[in-house]
Amino acid sequence: MKNVLVKMVAVIGLLSISSAAMAIDFNIDNTFATKFIGGTGITWVDGPVLMTTLGTSVAEGDHSFSATYWQVVNLDDAKGYDNSVDEDFVVESNANQVTEWDVFLNYTYSGLSFANISAGVAYYDFVLLPAAWGDETTDVYVNVNLKDVPLNPSFNFSYDTDGDNEGAYGNVAIGDSFEISGQPIGWGAKVVWSSENYAAAYFADGSDDDNSGIVAYNLSLSTSWDLKENLFLGVGVAYWQLTNDDGVLGRSHEDWESLGYDSPDSNTVASISLSATF
Repeated sequence: MKNVLVKMVAVIGLLSISSAAMAIDFNIDNTFATKFIGGTGITWVDGPVLMTTLGTSVAEGDHSFSATYWQVVNLDDAKGYDNSVDEDFVVESNANQVTEWDVFLNYTYSGLSFANISAGVAYYDFVLLPAAWGDETTDVYVNVNLKDVPLNPSFNFSYDTDGDNEGAYGNVAIGDSFEISGQPIGWGAKVVWSSENYAAAYFADGSDDDNSGIVAYNLSLSTSWDLKENLFLGVGVAYWQLTNDDGVLGRSHEDWESLGYDSPDSNTVASISLSATF
């Protein structure tokens, strides 16, 4: 899978070089956050992290392609679910180590009058986990963002292709903005759902309960400032709540805590980011 991703990134790069008619953008973002909560509401690192994003996009007419690399660095050795608890695989310190890196390849078509539609593949690598724990996985996804509709609704359908975690999940989201003293403030709300098999891998406590359906919800606020041309400072805060408060990843919260982990079922995370576009 890694070789396929490398080849696809190379194709996008060649397209960007070969066509002067295409609009090409490059972006970099560094975000400091009080913890790392993934897009499905699970707190992977319960402590301060630095998240870095590098991306490029190529657009022509109603078509655009993008390739993105993302990573998270654990800043203070806080234990998280992506740090191994296997007695035969001991990481002496997680401080200042990359605990996860991902690659996203995406195609978007914006020529429809009612929606933008995107499709892509996402590869996730959990650096500090042994292969026996499932140290990598690949998802395919489709996003639909409705146009000219109040609250800007969007829909995501994702499918994890990994044998152990295989299953569908996604979200339904809305969002808009308002102003305070002329400063625009964005807000968002999201509901995350999961199929039975995916929920059994990620949102279960080790029992035989079926935790599929709505598994998490999210509320967020954010704003940004233009520091200079193509350089932006952003701040945000988000609240996540898991609907199953018994446990995640096949263990109860009590079991995780007995292994030395903080295992919250709800969390508020604050972030500050510096980003540039070229």
